Amino acid sequence: MRFTWFIPFLLLLSFTTIAVDEVLTAATPLTVSILTDKDSGIAPLEIHFQANSSTISAETVSYSWDFEDDGIIDSTEPSPAHAYSQEGSFTARVTITTATNETATATQSIVVTAPKPQITITLKANPAGGVAPLGVQFIAAAVGKEPLSYSWYFQADGTVDSTSPSPSFTFDNAGVYNVTLTVTDASGNSFQKIESITVTAFDSKLELSSYFPDEVKKGENKITVIIKNGGEKILTDITARIVGTGVQHMSSTTIPALQPGEEDSLTLTVNVVLKTKLGEATLKVLDKTFPVNLTVVKEIEYNQEELETQFNLLKEKLQEQENIFSSKNAEKYLVSEIYESGIKPTKKQMQDVQGQLLTGKLADAKVNLDLLSTAINDITQSLAQAQKLKVSKLQWFKDNISTISAIIIAFGVVGGAIAAWAKKAKTGAEKLTETVKQKLVAKKNGTHSPEQKAEHHPEQHAEHQPPEEPKAEGKEEAPQVKKKVSKKKRKKKEGEGLPTSESSPQ
Repeated sequence: MRFTWFIPFLLLLSFTTIAVDEVLTAATPLTVSILTDKDSGIAPLEIHFQANSSTISAETVSYSWDFEDDGIIDSTEPSPAHAYSQEGSFTARVTITTATNETATATQSIVVTAPKPQITITLKANPAGGVAPLGVQFIAAAVGKEPLSYSWYFQADGTVDSTSPSPSFTFDNAGVYNVTLTVTDASGNSFQKIESITVTAFDSKLELSSYFPDEVKKGENKITVIIKNGGEKILTDITARIVGTGVQHMSSTTIPALQPGEEDSLTLTVNVVLKTKLGEATLKVLDKTFPVNLTVVKEIEYNQEELETQFNLLKEKLQEQENIFSSKNAEKYLVSEIYESGIKPTKKQMQDVQGQLLTGKLADAKVNLDLLSTAINDITQSLAQAQKLKVSKLQWFKDNISTISAIIIAFGVVGGAIAAWAKKAKTGAEKLTETVKQKLVAKKNGTHSPEQKAEHHPEQHAEHQPPEEPKAEGKEEAPQVKKKVSKKKRKKKEGEGLPTSESSPQ
């Protein structure tokens, strides 16, 4: 009986709650919204949708989805998914309906862009690995919207190392390098290809024996380095370079092959751009680096105007000596050697110095001017001591050979006549000598000589005589004149046993 009063109170509270719910339900409108995981992207684009309503429970609602806003119901699920395969702007629409036929609608804009054009990249590295320093040739072929641009990253440091389709690169140190190629088409779309290069350590075992000079001047210098192969393998195609602050590498000779244990030299050309000490530079030969200390020799400042004055004075002095040479040469002095070995090369050196002055090579010009001064002094002394030519008989004959030839030609006829007379006289003398010999032999033997026989037997001798030649008309035979021999000469001949004309047998 104590709780009799509570029952009417509970009934009253229950009716009051139902009334409030009906009032709230009648007062709150039906609403809906669309939740998506994305609202834009590249085709094909898949989107997940969800209808969101806080005013009703899901059990009392039906759903109608139109994803492309074309009046066609595409789904009736509370949380469907839809894929957009074409580019464009779309409106997704959902309509919810309650059990009492109340409806609510929501929309969502969707933007679908066209897919990026694909770029096909083929990449090849030759070789893909080896011993450092390793030179690798890369070859790339790409297909896409032209023109295509290439960007190579060999060392993964963010720096573009090459823009060529087929570059080469040398990896000096051991390691694994992920070489990245980025190809960009005409629309700005970029694609990448990665190639891994493995470089192992290499020890050439090269040793630096020496280098010289260690003093250089500003400008171009040549430095010789001597290296030794301390390993057991033949090293080929060896070059070197010097790097450091204030020095620029220009060129290097090449050692084609260096046998184990052998030494050879390389000549490097460097350009020094500093006027003070370079300090420690680095010599790189294959995989080795060696420290080198180079000191820049302080340059002497030269006054170009003073050097040009010195040049002009020497030029005048050389011209004066050349004039002296010409005069003495005309007077038959022995000076030809002075010109060939003195004046001629000195004039050539004078031209070289003039070129050095014009090009600003004052240090070289100063050295050559000092040499010119010494050379001209030597020429002056040699010309002063030159001796005059002494003409010998042989030299006189050589100098006058043309005159002598003219005289011989002029008197050629006379010479011929004299020669003919001399020949005739010789023949007569020989004949007379033979006759005398025959007579002496005949007298000794008691016989007659052919001449005597002819005197005693003219008829026999005539048989052996050639016929007489007919006498020329108008000429008479010259009478034979018998020579008389003096008594004194006759006695002398008789004493010598020689026959005389009077004592000859008849």
